[in-house]
Amino acid sequence: MQDAGLSRPESQNLTASKAKNLFNNPIQMSISNELIEKADGDVIFIWTAENNVKGNQTAQNKLDQLKLSPLWKNLKAVKENKVYLVSSYWIGSGMLAANAIIDDLFKYLINTPLFIRK
Repeated sequence: MQDAGLSRPESQNLTASKAKNLFNNPIQMSISNELIEKADGDVIFIWTAENNVKGNQTAQNKLDQLKLSPLWKNLKAVKENKVYLVSSYWIGSGMLAANAIIDDLFKYLINTPLFIRK
């Protein structure tokens, strides 16, 4: 995202080593529903893919529950319909994943009206 000129909100602006120290994971962090505002930004990209069918269903169920929350509905990106579910290649690496992400950024941020995608 940084290479595409997109920045993170201050609450998410952590180095990999800082994230590893705080959350025991260099690329993601867990937050409670009460702290969901830390996930807010101008746009929210959501990745829910797991390594198996049960994990995928659990992730989808949690996302469905989250979308019912008044705290979720109060987020700026949600109010402005700028929330997008993205494919698993967003967590990948390499040239093909990077090109696919760039294609998605054009699709979500430039070429189409903004709305929640499934």
